[in-house]
Amino acid sequence: MIEYQVISRKSENEKRLVVLFFFSFLLCFIRQTSLIACIVSILIIAYFLIEYDIGRTKFDYFLFLIGRLKLERQLMNAKIYVRLNSRKTGNIYVKLPKIHILRQSEFKIWIQIELAIDNYNILKEFDFSPIFKGYRQMRVIDTIGRESIIFELEKVDYDRQFKFRNIREIVEQNWDISKISIDKNTEINTLNHILLSGQTGSGKTYALLYLLLILAVRNAEISVCDPKNSDLAELSKKLKIESKTSATDIVKEVKNVYLEMEKRKKQRIKENWPISTTAIDNGLNLRILVVDEFASLQLKLQKKELDELLKYIYQIILEGRALSCFVILGMQQANATVIPTSLREQFGSIFVLGNSGEQTFNVAFQEKADNLPKFPLKAGEGWLVQNTDIEPKFVRFPFLEFLS
Repeated sequence: MIEYQVISRKSENEKRLVVLFFFSFLLCFIRQTSLIACIVSILIIAYFLIEYDIGRTKFDYFLFLIGRLKLERQLMNAKIYVRLNSRKTGNIYVKLPKIHILRQSEFKIWIQIELAIDNYNILKEFDFSPIFKGYRQMRVIDTIGRESIIFELEKVDYDRQFKFRNIREIVEQNWDISKISIDKNTEINTLNHILLSGQTGSGKTYALLYLLLILAVRNAEISVCDPKNSDLAELSKKLKIESKTSATDIVKEVKNVYLEMEKRKKQRIKENWPISTTAIDNGLNLRILVVDEFASLQLKLQKKELDELLKYIYQIILEGRALSCFVILGMQQANATVIPTSLREQFGSIFVLGNSGEQTFNVAFQEKADNLPKFPLKAGEGWLVQNTDIEPKFVRFPFLEFLS
């Protein structure tokens, strides 16, 4: 049986061009052939500059050239190519997908690969981080129609984190009251229910506190429930926000928020609020219910109390948006029995912080967790999915220096 060597037709032709270039370059110094030789040399140089995107890569030209050659080798090894009919003894010639490497910013690189639809599922599993030292792959992006796929790489040492020395700096950064800045690349909508999951040491409590700080300075009416009477309850005191810690008091507080929402519903009818306006548009403040350790709280309640609690929370989540009543839930692990899918879909912003387990990601992000990169996370780092996102986005919550 004859064994054939698989060779990229394009790479083979480019090797010949390189050999031709050196010969023509040497002939440039011979008077009789200098003109033709110089023209050939210039044309070959022009080919490589155009083919490897000198117009877009500029100072990264040689870095991206080497990277592209390594990428082509990986595609060859994975057999992601089109086999050509032309065959010579010992060789099978193939055509590789078109590759574009672009610098999106000083800390971010995009690798765009054109591909056939049947290669998509194979290619989306690739991690190209080893090709570009100092970078790590953050996400895989589909283009419309899946005619190409984009790999986003980010510098490992890029510092996206805000470091706030005082509350005034937080207010200045969050000047747009419709948004909350999470890091230098990420904002979330203020008028959203928020689900925040993270194990001990993930930075979940400080993330909750940061959200509370912003909402408090915006004059939101906030209820904090911490069944473990731990850091969140203690830190809330610094904001002069009373926190409920006993199971009985928490159920009462949740009921109070629910009753406030019902009161706003009656007020909307009585005052005949304009269509599509919210309670904020009609002069009322945000009403925020924060419940940390939600799964732990459920274990502390009797069935009757638990049913009552869940009824109130579900109603606030389902009806609260137009009435400017929002829920922020914190838990160590997202669990399908604690957060049913129908309820999870009502959260506009879902965070998973730290090195959580696969089940937590699957419950929180559903099918969007499939292509989640796997690398160690520091405290305050994690992933976010908003209701308009196609895939999870890497985030890092601010460091609050005045609390350390």
